Amino acid sequence: MNMSVVAPSPSQVPPASFGWGRAGRASARTEPVQGPYGLCTSTSLTETTDSTLCRRGRKLAAFMQDAIRRENEAVQLKRVQYGSRDKISISADAKAQVQLVHSANVVPAPIDDVLRILWPPAQQFVSSDALWEAMFHGADGVAYQRERERDLLGSQGAASTACVQESHIPLLEPVDSEASSTASSGASFTSATDGDGASQTLASGLCRLRYEDLSAQLFSSSKASPKELLYIEHLERFGDGSVVWTVKSVDDEDACVVMPPARRLQYVLWACHVEAVGDRTRLSFLGGYNFSLGIQEVTKRFLVRAAEAYSHVPRLIVVDRLRDYLFNPRCHAAADGADGLLDGCRHCASGFSLLTPAYPCRLCEHDVCAGCSSVENVPVAASYLPTRVCSSCTELIKRRKPIYHRRPRAPKTPLGRLLRAASTPAHPVRTPAPRPAEELLGHEAIGVLCRLLAATAAKATHCTHASVHVIAYNKLHLVAAVNSPPEHSLLRLAIEASGAAIPDALLDPRTTAPFPAEVRFYHGCPIHIADGTCIGVVSIGDTRPWTPRRVQDPRVHTQLQAFATAVARLLRAWPRRTA
Repeated sequence: MNMSVVAPSPSQVPPASFGWGRAGRASARTEPVQGPYGLCTSTSLTETTDSTLCRRGRKLAAFMQDAIRRENEAVQLKRVQYGSRDKISISADAKAQVQLVHSANVVPAPIDDVLRILWPPAQQFVSSDALWEAMFHGADGVAYQRERERDLLGSQGAASTACVQESHIPLLEPVDSEASSTASSGASFTSATDGDGASQTLASGLCRLRYEDLSAQLFSSSKASPKELLYIEHLERFGDGSVVWTVKSVDDEDACVVMPPARRLQYVLWACHVEAVGDRTRLSFLGGYNFSLGIQEVTKRFLVRAAEAYSHVPRLIVVDRLRDYLFNPRCHAAADGADGLLDGCRHCASGFSLLTPAYPCRLCEHDVCAGCSSVENVPVAASYLPTRVCSSCTELIKRRKPIYHRRPRAPKTPLGRLLRAASTPAHPVRTPAPRPAEELLGHEAIGVLCRLLAATAAKATHCTHASVHVIAYNKLHLVAAVNSPPEHSLLRLAIEASGAAIPDALLDPRTTAPFPAEVRFYHGCPIHIADGTCIGVVSIGDTRPWTPRRVQDPRVHTQLQAFATAVARLLRAWPRRTA
């Protein structure tokens, strides 16, 4: 790509016309930085109005949109001619003295999903921390801090956005007096075409980024110095539906000084172009810096790290959708009828051993190896839930397809065989006499009394949920509940294991998706009658996870046993009272 900048003659351009600082700072340099990488006014940053900075952001967004499209065409031509498949390309424009970093990839997701990940609407279109975490936390030993210094759209962000949209400001309009004096002299840092129509400014602000590479201290005796980037962040939507996120460094050494000026990255400009390609989205990144003052290896590594961060967007899309697959039953389907290998991975068919252990997928419950699965941190209740997902479920999540669970294994207990028995027999049989629990389902008084017992148990154990279920007609039926009842998977676990105490249902490997949305702690106890037959289960639960010490409290177990005994006595005595 050729991003050449036509420099006007020194007699026509003031020394500080293209610098982000004042004339005193520009005179200290041997040659002023020209083009968009040094674009600013001769006034200080604090004296520049917000509207001027917004118009400058619009001009830079239009310039980067045109530059990214030309670079994408050049990369595509290189792939056709030479078969190049480099994800990140680094080039240099010796004439403009600019080093460029370019990357482009296609995300299998609609553009609305990608924009929601990168710029959440709830944050007023401020760039999400997910992208910055992918940029810095992907490398070991890098700490960063990001803060917003100034909102250029002001307190009335929606009104300012509407005004910019309705004003139809031409993209070639000069942003200040210095730019107007140089626009006629041939400076080509603005877009040459304006065929996309009027654009809309979604967000614009002055931000500060500080990061420190802690891993450098392992190979050097000197302490690593933190770096700082003071930049203008601008988000622009064009008439063709594409969105451009532009980041331009503030090169004024006296602006918002927190660190020494020598630690600040200067003359940096990058942009991310997001456009829809059918039902998918193309993400294009182009960043560069001016090396007229010398090659800056730190700035180059920073831009390469920013380009690599966009390769994590498909994973961020999967993590965002994974929460729905964990709690929404509509995202799950019946068993696919395939158990896979009994002693090997379902995907690569490699056998399990001490060196290659088996890991169950939290979605489909199939056993896979570590290479065919990944652990994703899903945000749940102001924390992160580590969830292992196999590669098949990951592809289904990308295509928004339902998850097919593993076929239920053969029941190991007589009760399990009873619960999995067919509802319609293969041949006519004599209808058995109804059991006591089946006779009680239609009595409203039983539900009222069991609801009182459940409320008493919930209050005694300081829980938010309590329920009573009975086994009737080969199924579990709800008799009474305080708040929402637990999932049937938890009830089945309590019945087959003769009681189950789960401190956190999201972290326990015995629980499977879809997880209960409102129950984190669960404790269930089966209901037995005099002959030892299990006729149901009583349960308590809480919206917050419990500590193991609190779960093992004997008073909680005693209260739950008393709850189950009272329900068993009520169910056993009820037929004699109605006879």
